[in-house]
Amino acid sequence: MSEKKKKYGGQHGELMRVLDITPEDIAANDAGYISEHQREVVNQREGHQRRQYILAGIVMALIAVVFMGVSLIDPDDVQVWILLSSLMLSLSLFLGGFGFVMRQQLQNELNKGKVATVQGIAVVVLEEDKQHLEINGQKLKANPDVLRRVKHLDPYVIHYLPNSKTILSMQPLSEDGNLREDIAAGRLADSADTDVLDYIDDEQQQSASQ
Repeated sequence: MSEKKKKYGGQHGELMRVLDITPEDIAANDAGYISEHQREVVNQREGHQRRQYILAGIVMALIAVVFMGVSLIDPDDVQVWILLSSLMLSLSLFLGGFGFVMRQQLQNELNKGKVATVQGIAVVVLEEDKQHLEINGQKLKANPDVLRRVKHLDPYVIHYLPNSKTILSMQPLSEDGNLREDIAAGRLADSADTDVLDYIDDEQQQSASQ
């Protein structure tokens, strides 16, 4: 008899579903690495934005072809049509190349497997021209489906890719009363502990010199 997987409800469950992650993915992020399932999920999730650039590039290329065709039947303004066609073709190459570069950068970051972690109060920015999540001074990428499920000014712990700021997983701290006393919290505390130790050392040196 197979063991039934635990189902998460509430906001925790909603975030897991919209990010398409599992408890195993979160455990992997807590331990500081990215699961194989999560690599596939992130590629698929971020692929939508890349496809928009590639699709726009294809449209520009088709317009360039149309302009070239018009130049053949309008020899009086052939230079104008060729110029417009060249412009559309340049835009097509730029947009297509940009989408390809985005894909490669994300793939390289996933291959490196570095996971950054932040926790604190989430600020949701969901405007027509700006859509992201701010937490402890970090601006993280998130699509509208994710942002609509994040409660503004509630505390969260988030794992993300450090360069592209792509969210890997996130959980509401309000549903976990211990403020995540686990491996992830220990990783977060490392830098703070170092600062405290440096301060104590400075105090001891000042006392010894007096």
